[in-house]
Amino acid sequence: MPNNKASGPSKISYEMLKHLSGEALDFFLLLANPRLSRGDIPADWREAVVYPIPKLHDFNAQLKNT
Repeated sequence: MPNNKASGPSKISYEMLKHLSGEALDFFLLLANPRLSRGDIPADWREAVVYPIPKLHDFNAQLKNT
């Protein structure tokens, strides 16, 4: 994932995860992987925060204007 992206409701950014120690990352994966493989994803993990970002031009169905 690219750096400097907004974190979700957890406020855990990609940069934080990227700097985990090997032991901490292993523990995180131990918690997350079984849930993901079973499709048992907690509702809180499905939440997102969307912020509208004003654009300089009207969209006019042109991707170059996004």
